[in-house]
Amino acid sequence: MSKCDPAPASGTTEAYDLLDTLSHLLRRSHFRAAKPFNQSLGHHGITSRQLALLVAISQNSDVSQRRAGELIALDMNTVSDLLRRMEERP
Repeated sequence: MSKCDPAPASGTTEAYDLLDTLSHLLRRSHFRAAKPFNQSLGHHGITSRQLALLVAISQNSDVSQRRAGELIALDMNTVSDLLRRMEERP
């Protein structure tokens, strides 16, 4: 099975190896990449998504929430939630 092949259909006897699954490997890569960020900025209570949103806003002063979300690949609901949580912080 190649790394891009979908999982076998349920009921098959073919062995399924997560290490041959692209989505699993991407998820693991994400966590590995996020670890240094969390170690360096996590004590400030900011997430990588929040930082990305703040950078998008600072680099595009008149940006709408929708456009900020597009710039960092987040949907409108997620952007609204991130902004609300940041505004509620002490």
